[in-house]
Amino acid sequence: MSKGAVTTILLLILIQHMYAQKRSSAPPAFIFGEWRIFKLEEVGGHASEKPELAKEEIGRKVSFGRNSFSHDSSFLYFESKPCSQVRYTLEIDRFKEYVQGKKGTLCFYGLEGAKDNQTQRVVVSCGRRPMYYFELAKENRLAIYYDGWFFFLEKTKG
Repeated sequence: MSKGAVTTILLLILIQHMYAQKRSSAPPAFIFGEWRIFKLEEVGGHASEKPELAKEEIGRKVSFGRNSFSHDSSFLYFESKPCSQVRYTLEIDRFKEYVQGKKGTLCFYGLEGAKDNQTQRVVVSCGRRPMYYFELAKENRLAIYYDGWFFFLEKTKG
């Protein structure tokens, strides 16, 4: 077999492996609308988000518009300026059953992600820069990790 053929085969195997492990696509339509934090789950140590502060996040809102993204002024660690040129993608990480997901994912902490053996995150990019990552959770809910806490969001409008 020629070097070119071997190189091509190896490249195709590598691309197939990378594609099977992680890929991006359009987010599910149900994310568009208004969401509010309705509960939280402590999963680790904290630098600044103490229990009293974390509980204050309950009820705060974020809105996913097709061409906009907005949130309450004191929503977690989010920037106060509005997001211009918003873009949403769905990032999917697949993994084998015996491998735990990445730290900061629902699976890593034994919480219920939307699907078994994969992590699905809605990536909010402002301009061309990825800014925020919301993980899909069971029952068409969202979750976001911050400073040792998972904040769970439920849809309120939309």
